Amino acid sequence: MEYFMRTSWNQLNSESATERAEAWNVRRNPAGRGHERMKKSALLLPLVLLLAALTGCYSTIPSIDNETPPEEKITKYYPNETLAAADAWYRIRVCDGAVYLRDVCSAFSLRAQCHRSTSDGEEYVLFRGSSFRLFFFMDGTQRITASLLIQRFWPIKEIKASQRYLESTGVDVLTTWSSEDYLPVSGSTRYMKCYELILREGVAVVEAPTPQRVAEGVRPVFHYYTDEEWSTACAEWDGYTILEIDRQWG
Repeated sequence: MEYFMRTSWNQLNSESATERAEAWNVRRNPAGRGHERMKKSALLLPLVLLLAALTGCYSTIPSIDNETPPEEKITKYYPNETLAAADAWYRIRVCDGAVYLRDVCSAFSLRAQCHRSTSDGEEYVLFRGSSFRLFFFMDGTQRITASLLIQRFWPIKEIKASQRYLESTGVDVLTTWSSEDYLPVSGSTRYMKCYELILREGVAVVEAPTPQRVAEGVRPVFHYYTDEEWSTACAEWDGYTILEIDRQWG
């Protein structure tokens, strides 16, 4: 029994001595602890890079390209519902302050692939759905200035037919067209609202009377511009431009 106790006590002292020696070595050799931290960092680094890649891909856009058709630029198609939700989200958020392209792209996991610039100094990006197209117009800082969610661009002959119908019946413009077809532009007054319709061939600006004025017999006024004419008139109306290459569908 005495022998067993001495043996156990010696083993305990030996183990304690070993632990104290290891602790002493760690204190004497702080590089050992640094080595352990480096190994942990090396394991975490790929994860950090992966997260950065996944989040960063939605906040960058390609360089401006005004020559390549959209069907060659865009490889990612989104559900129509996603584009409609992104457009509605922007329209709500912009009421509280500036909204940037990176904000909406991050919110809806959108990847911009088609980036254009126009003669009036604006830029825009185009996203495609199964039938919808979503345009975000931006300034040089990628702050979104307007959005247009559209299924097709009207041919000018259809707009002129609509004009004849509106002038003959006195029906309110805004109850005839979908709000997704037009963009508000400057020139509106208390009794008249101004809207831009980007057509397959050129642009139409409509001075639409309010329902009260329509009831009084006032009819809308249509202004038609070719693409060449709109390059000058756009500044007068503070309007928007979409390149012809992006309007030839639907």
